Amino acid sequence: MNFLLAQVKTVTYVWMTKLLAEFCAYCGILSMEVHLRSILR
Repeated sequence: MNFLLAQVKTVTYVWMTKLLAEFCAYCGILSMEVHLRSILR
């Protein structure tokens, strides 16, 4: 039971980290696009 709980915690942690990384990358791309558009204008 304790092992299962630890496994769930690990999976959740990895999933959250992945999600956060993807979110940051997405926001980075968006801000870069906005930055490029403001330069090109």
